[in-house]
Amino acid sequence: MSCTAFRHQLLTLIIVLSPLAHSADVGPPLGVSDNSFSENFNPKVNVSGQTRAGYMINTESKRVNLDELYVHFNHAKGAKGDTICLRIASKTGTYTAKWYYTLENAYDIPQLAPAKYVSAFKDKLNKMAPQDLVVIATLGKDCKHKKRVYVPTSWGDKVLKEYTLFLNTDATSTEIDIKEDEQEVQNVKCVNMERNKDNIAYDTQCVFSATDHTKMKSITVFSKSYSEDYPKVKFNLRN
Repeated sequence: MSCTAFRHQLLTLIIVLSPLAHSADVGPPLGVSDNSFSENFNPKVNVSGQTRAGYMINTESKRVNLDELYVHFNHAKGAKGDTICLRIASKTGTYTAKWYYTLENAYDIPQLAPAKYVSAFKDKLNKMAPQDLVVIATLGKDCKHKKRVYVPTSWGDKVLKEYTLFLNTDATSTEIDIKEDEQEVQNVKCVNMERNKDNIAYDTQCVFSATDHTKMKSITVFSKSYSEDYPKVKFNLRN
């Protein structure tokens, strides 16, 4: 084989194996509707947090970047007029933020969109590690719509990788079932996060991947404290 032919084959192999070849198209940015953005930073807050804390794509970054928040339409399409609802919480529960945005454009699978996130506490938040500031996002007719679905977010990662589910379970053991089209249910055991303080917004993380990101249908959470089973919690992913 000639050197030229070898270099051509090597270049082709690099392109095929590059993670960027599997990245999603970037759609129009998401803003804030009806002045809905609100945030609170209170170091003395006493919080237990909601069960569903964060659904995010794993990042290799060591710090959060508020200018690089993305919403990923990996499993669900976004139709014009739908509402994206975002909620952010720090692990300690001292910081929270929430807002919504009515889509002015349609988003297909798989596509992602940068989300406008302007915080008065940007300098403090950008010093946090990604697992210490997490985002949960839903897509539906409004933020209380019963058929809304959960869409993953990320701090700057545009490539489809592993996911992490952040939960507040107060349980001794937690596991999740991930269901995909025409696939057996994948079962993943979750791990308890290190607790530095008594009051935290989430205490459990579940790391998983998918056979096909676009075919994920739902995630079901099973938690228990010793012998007591907690009610199941379900994340619907497809609209």
